[in-house]
Amino acid sequence: MKQILAALLAMLLLAGCTPTQEPSSPASEPESQSSSSAPDSGEPVSESVPEAPAGPVIDPAGQPNQPTEEPSSDQTAASWWETDLSPESLVAEIDPNLGFVTCGTPEGQYYIYDDAAKLSWSGSGVFAVSEEAAATDPAGLFNGAAEIQDLGARILPDTFFEIVTKDDTKVTGRLYENGVELIESLPGSGYGNTVKLALTPENYQTLQQNLAASRTAADERGWYYPSWLTMMKESRVTELVFSTVLEEGKGREPSTGVETRFNSSNPWPYYVFDDLMVEVTGPAQSTDATSLPGASHASVTFNNGLDYSIDLTDSQLLVRTNDTEGGLLYSTRFDTNVFEKTAQGHLNPPTGKPVIYLYPTEPTDCTVTVDYEPFTYTYPAYDDGWQVTAYPDGRLVNKADGTEHYYLFWEGGARPDWSFDSGFVVAGADTEAFLREKLAYLGLTPREYNDFITYWVPRMQQNRYNLITFAADEYEALAPLTVTPAPDTVLRVHMVFLPLEQLIEIPEQQLTPTERKGFTVVEWGGTDASYLLPDSDR
Repeated sequence: MKQILAALLAMLLLAGCTPTQEPSSPASEPESQSSSSAPDSGEPVSESVPEAPAGPVIDPAGQPNQPTEEPSSDQTAASWWETDLSPESLVAEIDPNLGFVTCGTPEGQYYIYDDAAKLSWSGSGVFAVSEEAAATDPAGLFNGAAEIQDLGARILPDTFFEIVTKDDTKVTGRLYENGVELIESLPGSGYGNTVKLALTPENYQTLQQNLAASRTAADERGWYYPSWLTMMKESRVTELVFSTVLEEGKGREPSTGVETRFNSSNPWPYYVFDDLMVEVTGPAQSTDATSLPGASHASVTFNNGLDYSIDLTDSQLLVRTNDTEGGLLYSTRFDTNVFEKTAQGHLNPPTGKPVIYLYPTEPTDCTVTVDYEPFTYTYPAYDDGWQVTAYPDGRLVNKADGTEHYYLFWEGGARPDWSFDSGFVVAGADTEAFLREKLAYLGLTPREYNDFITYWVPRMQQNRYNLITFAADEYEALAPLTVTPAPDTVLRVHMVFLPLEQLIEIPEQQLTPTERKGFTVVEWGGTDASYLLPDSDR
């Protein structure tokens, strides 16, 4: 798995759980001016900062703070930056075989901390990372660093790097002739501690080389993520709203507005933030536009009162904030209607639509349980299991309310560490034909694999390539299925896939068909495992 992820990192970057870069401002500012008053959480702010601010600095909450006093060079106790950049702050018991672990916050949100993806580069309002930068140990870069007063002139003025700790503290770094300046921020607050550091010559050279490699890799790849968007953190958001207008037709007259609102009364699932990670083709253009015609909309309210207003069409992305005059307009990478789907309440958890079919040889009362958490939706309602009467033709009658179904539906939000020791790399355009062949071979009937294809192919065909594996033992451990009375045949097909930008080589998975005999239980489902990719956060 570690080798697969290392190969994937070299060829693509997907937005993910751990934000890693700083936003840019809708309104450009001269180098001599101070930063925007947007919160340091991914809200648009200027990349420029005063070299030597005179008088109070305005923090993102709009409150004046006195400039941070330069730390003494003979300080003996651990400085804030030594604590923030220690291995204990950056890495949580990394599995040496996987290279990362999944962690939970006290609020129950999940992030992936990747020991190969802590250091990230951003410039011109877009985010990029290279294999070299990702492979750098951020804590190790600051071994032997010394606090100094004079950094000389700033270099690479449109470039900065970000390091995010386990407790969501962000450290932003800017490069100077004689070293780096680090600025600390905490969730919900603005710029805090500042320090100037001279690195060892070897570490400073490594840092500069890796940042340059990131920029080159992103330019060659031709797509990015807006740095202001990727840096947005759930810990700093109080409300998130998706809205759209459904056009006339399909029983709607006239056009109808719909929205889904997440806040303390209706907390968002952690994966909802993935819907905001829109790929773009380059830096933004400043604009006076206040909206995009025909766009779906997302608004984000931060805990200091600042608001994002985001419009998305199939070709453009517009962001505005309530503390700036202009906006930022991006060209998007490919058609998307994710805001529209989320506004209608169609959320996209990683594990989607496992459905269970029961085919007894005669009408049979059955109990069906899946030992899994967290469920995000079940149909019919799962109440410590489903109690149904199953018929040989596949009909199911739910005993709780008498409703009729032809399968039991569930989906969930777990993010397991799937292995890709073997599998298949399939062009997006060939996904439908591939799945039709493999699913039939595994033992699904045309009705079953048609249901599978119509659900999953629309989520996969736009990818350049898909890395696909069919999980067996891992899936059984993740979601044990129990049916009473015990069936004669159980066929569980769970596809796990990763989107790829380029072909990779992987051992072909050997599949074994299942012969259906007697009372047969069939389940199919899948997982979009993009969250496993470094810096996916998804």
